[in-house]
Amino acid sequence: MTTEQTDRSLFHQTPGEPFEYLEDLRRNCPVHWDPMLRGHFVTRFRDVHDIMFDHDRFRLQARPEEQYSDHQPKDRVRTFNRLLAQKVLQPRMQAVVQSEIDLLIDGFAGAGRCELHGDFAERLPAHIIGTLFGMDRADFPILLHYRRARSAVFNAPPDAHEVAAQAAQAQATLHARMVEVITDHRET
Repeated sequence: MTTEQTDRSLFHQTPGEPFEYLEDLRRNCPVHWDPMLRGHFVTRFRDVHDIMFDHDRFRLQARPEEQYSDHQPKDRVRTFNRLLAQKVLQPRMQAVVQSEIDLLIDGFAGAGRCELHGDFAERLPAHIIGTLFGMDRADFPILLHYRRARSAVFNAPPDAHEVAAQAAQAQATLHARMVEVITDHRET
């Protein structure tokens, strides 16, 4: 990769088709400074794995507007993970996951085709989470919108204030709906 190429950003690539660019980075510049992200972009699986799990050598630091504690307190995440790990929930989890997979596949089976990411992989986690929290199927798009908005924040330049505002609005919408769902569950 030439010096001229090292100041390129993933944002300069054709949307949905950055494969050659990423392959070039993996081969020639596996830890790449992305000027638009204002951060390092790690492209090799083994390196990403090491960064994520070697806490003695690496510490992940989000930009101030993305602090994880503002998004989801770590103690709440630990509690949720402990609940999911309990053997009592595992059979229900398996049943929910299989049921949602079946429903999604049935939903696009009539067309005889699907877009794997948009029609299936992107929706599945939102559907599973919505089901586990007792949300109506009509609420699943709120979860999907929230996930997309949060993803946009993590993939946007630090000064993308509009993207951050949209994510905050999506989070507020989801929060308001979850308060309603929890209230309904407590009343029944």
